[in-house]
Amino acid sequence: MRLLIAALLLPLPAAAACNGTTLISCTIKGTDTLEVCLSGDDLTYAYGPKGAAPDLTLREPLARGTYTPWNGIGRSMWDSITFTNGEYTYEVYASFDRLDENAITEQGVSILKNGNFVTTLTCDPARGMTLFDNLSDQMGARGYCWNRDSFVWARICPD
Repeated sequence: MRLLIAALLLPLPAAAACNGTTLISCTIKGTDTLEVCLSGDDLTYAYGPKGAAPDLTLREPLARGTYTPWNGIGRSMWDSITFTNGEYTYEVYASFDRLDENAITEQGVSILKNGNFVTTLTCDPARGMTLFDNLSDQMGARGYCWNRDSFVWARICPD
């Protein structure tokens, strides 16, 4: 299935602000840029005006396990990465309807304050959006596995 998705979607070129692998790089309402990158053992979130330095940059160690992979159930493939900044949580998501041959990947960020929903900022539609498939591989290369029973990354998972 991953090969099919990769064949249907072209990868985005890395943006200049990303030091590492670009996981998401999109515009929101044509004026702001959302970018998530994997650099070494860190995930980086950057958001701000298009063509300018980001207003907000956050880092999460990959080992913290804030990446949630698709559970393999349903027609919609999705995954997310969560970044925390004090009382705010930024959940960057990607979703793809695998049964719709004309579907595009939907991406964006949902913002919560103290666990309460504030808003969702949706990426402008564009070709080349992808899911975070290679993050599972990156976690595995670092000795982690996704525990489907407890929905967390762990060093030991049941078969």
